[in-house]
Amino acid sequence: MKNAVLTIWIPNQKFVKQGKYCLIDNKPCFVANMTAQKWFRNYGGYSIAKRILDALPRGTKIIYKRIDQQQYFITNKTKFQKKGILVSFGAHSQWVLPLKNWVVKHGVLKNEPKDLPVISLDKWTKTGASSPPVLATSPPLEDFSIPNDVRLRLKKVWEAKYA
Repeated sequence: MKNAVLTIWIPNQKFVKQGKYCLIDNKPCFVANMTAQKWFRNYGGYSIAKRILDALPRGTKIIYKRIDQQQYFITNKTKFQKKGILVSFGAHSQWVLPLKNWVVKHGVLKNEPKDLPVISLDKWTKTGASSPPVLATSPPLEDFSIPNDVRLRLKKVWEAKYA
């Protein structure tokens, strides 16, 4: 697979950068920056878009960086799928992995490539390493989940009627 910054189409947000797929020490890695706002308090962990996780090759190391805390967290695709919690949040499906399932390292991630091309996930999975990355201009036809605000309104109506 080609080294690139991966984006996915999220309704009402357009294309959103998710992180970068790259080789670090000749091993495939998916690296993303995390912040306090991306923490899932309900589950005590960080998430990854289901579409991204599904597209990553087997054996890919997943690394989340907290630059503000000088820490990074390491896990892999299998651990997300076995111990993660699949949730619908932010108009798309995500796997949340509690922090106890991550390896926590202190310091700064080294040998991380910079200035990678930006490409949509669909183009990345189709092109592989054979053609140059191109940012997609139209959304993929997938993930028709109900937005959270609609889901909450429906829940209130249901509770008012049946609770």
